[in-house]
Amino acid sequence: MSRIKHFGSAYPDRSRGVPSLTKFSGTQANAVQNTWYPLVSMRNVCLLGWGIGVTTNDETLEARITIDGMTIGAAAGGVAVTAGQFSKFNSIRYTAIATPTLLMAATGANIDYLYTDSGPVMGIKGKSILIEVRKTTATGANSGLVCNGFYEQY
Repeated sequence: MSRIKHFGSAYPDRSRGVPSLTKFSGTQANAVQNTWYPLVSMRNVCLLGWGIGVTTNDETLEARITIDGMTIGAAAGGVAVTAGQFSKFNSIRYTAIATPTLLMAATGANIDYLYTDSGPVMGIKGKSILIEVRKTTATGANSGLVCNGFYEQY
């Protein structure tokens, strides 16, 4: 049975059997309502934890991720995000008709992930990964979008 190790925002090293993490961040200043912005584009990575946020005003955001050419969108309606905090990626859900949907959590200050002795509990691995974000409300001017997280190169 694997032990679960929780590292949050730490940078563990491989000598202890855990991944060498790299932090990523993508931003878009002055985002316009209902426009998709490509915030993060990476190659040959395993995403271990990521979240989306807004910089100045509370907004409702939607995210979609493209993994090796397959686009997975968020559930309809998006997620309400408090300025300065993040909505964390939780999982990808497959419905009865096998349509994948991104599930995002309520806002919080941290982006966490779980890692076991045999690998990440939840990771997204791809040769090509693109994360796009849009705001679906316009509660204020000059709202910037942000996407932060951790990945392991492979």
